[in-house]
Amino acid sequence: MKKLFVSCLTVAFSLTSAAQSTSLNLPANLPNTNAEGTTENTTSVKKDSLLVNKKYEDDKTLTDPALRSLDGSLSRYSFKGAFKYNGPGLGDLSNPNIPRIDNVRSNNATKMVGSVTGNLRVDSVTSWSFGTGFSLNHPFNGADSSNASNPFIAWNQAYRMGGLELRTSPSVIASTDPIYTSVGEYGGLNWSNGAVYNFEKIRLAVSLDTSLYYWMFGRGYVAADKLGVQQYSASWGPGVKYRFTDDTLAYTRLSFGVYNPRNLSDGTVLANQQTTWETGFGWAYDRDIYLNPYIIAFPANLRDSLVTGNFSIIFSLL
Repeated sequence: MKKLFVSCLTVAFSLTSAAQSTSLNLPANLPNTNAEGTTENTTSVKKDSLLVNKKYEDDKTLTDPALRSLDGSLSRYSFKGAFKYNGPGLGDLSNPNIPRIDNVRSNNATKMVGSVTGNLRVDSVTSWSFGTGFSLNHPFNGADSSNASNPFIAWNQAYRMGGLELRTSPSVIASTDPIYTSVGEYGGLNWSNGAVYNFEKIRLAVSLDTSLYYWMFGRGYVAADKLGVQQYSASWGPGVKYRFTDDTLAYTRLSFGVYNPRNLSDGTVLANQQTTWETGFGWAYDRDIYLNPYIIAFPANLRDSLVTGNFSIIFSLL
């Protein structure tokens, strides 16, 4: 009897250890002995099967409406769209082009730009994104051209340090847009980070958005490439936000940037990008939708013809 008791304890301990192990895959059908001592087959279904679109719990690592929407759905599998409309100057809303006062190479048509991604969430704060860029020229003036280009893979991580909320997203980009492939560009690397520090008692927050790009080319620079082609660039935008409610805010932000002109052989030379001043409102519905109308002005020249009206939207499905 004593040996039988010891044997039962040993079997029970072994089964408990196996059930708690995450590295051991048990067969689907296991013999099970019921209270009457007979054996029956039971089917074991993994609750965390990859075929199940699991919904992760929101641990409130991010509370800022814009950061939460950028981070997207908490489902294991989801889709996200992020689009913004770059509009004309407020002084001439019928103008099909965006006013520019710098010499950086760019298409200055009013346009809708953004990205469409499929997202794979690892946990509540970590995900992968697989997507492509999208642009539509003159969306309200005939929509004369559009393309989907520059596919990318990004790793997204949200985290918090005290009252500081951060979301980091490094990515790898394949250049397919003819504007850029025509100058020999075939890909690039990007690191983007959003940071918000909340002063809860007064509903005020300070923010800092930063981004780094490094572009790769299959050939050297030639004179036909002209000015404005960049080898690498960096931008940063300090701002202030005021939260009317948990989902509604107003903000203002200055954006600065520098870039290395590829026509120069010295990779340490930096040229300044035009400083911009952005002011707008944001409204969110949980993590699923974020609407953001805003204006952009150039502090160096505040003529109304150079102040542009814009809006952006971020949405997640599933």
